[in-house]
Amino acid sequence: MFWHKLFSCAVLMIVGIRTIGSQAIRAEDYLPLEAGAKYEYRGAFKDKVDTSTYIVKGAKAKSGTWFYFIDDLQLVTGCFPWPGALSKRSDGVVGVQASWVDQMEHITADRQQLLLKLPLRKGDETGSSLYDGSVKCTTTVLGFESVVVPAGRFESCAKIRMRTTYSAEAVVHNEFFWLAPGVGLVKWVRATGRVDELTRYSRPRQ
Repeated sequence: MFWHKLFSCAVLMIVGIRTIGSQAIRAEDYLPLEAGAKYEYRGAFKDKVDTSTYIVKGAKAKSGTWFYFIDDLQLVTGCFPWPGALSKRSDGVVGVQASWVDQMEHITADRQQLLLKLPLRKGDETGSSLYDGSVKCTTTVLGFESVVVPAGRFESCAKIRMRTTYSAEAVVHNEFFWLAPGVGLVKWVRATGRVDELTRYSRPRQ
């Protein structure tokens, strides 16, 4: 699959802001996009365990600033389960399919697709497509819950389901991922059964 290399407690939603105790969390913080951020994951599939490291890079194009993840091999990948570049608009997170770093500065506004609506609300669905429409993706916000991974315990994580439909094969795959406020992707259960969990992360301002 093209993305193999690669948001608990009661909460109150008011105009796109969630609160945990007395701390307000902006909906867009569920997927912070910051050049220089670094994420490390432990992946487990059957009896095999490995580790992956992703670094966030930024690129300026006429359509705005885009962010992408590179892995240990310096290949563009999807730390968020989407292959290519990500950015934010007032209505949510948008993406553009891309495979190489030199494609980033040539991104045009007409190519971007809405991947995830903001603010995050339980039950919201967003549709997008890949490879000239032959692959359809639908993301659904299933709810908010606590997640425990090697990097620690994260509260009020958004649980997202991504349903991918391959028209040529009439096959549907479901993946699940959890986004933590102020962090991003902390857990990812892939369609293959592989589970990736965050072990360490750093943000450039820390």
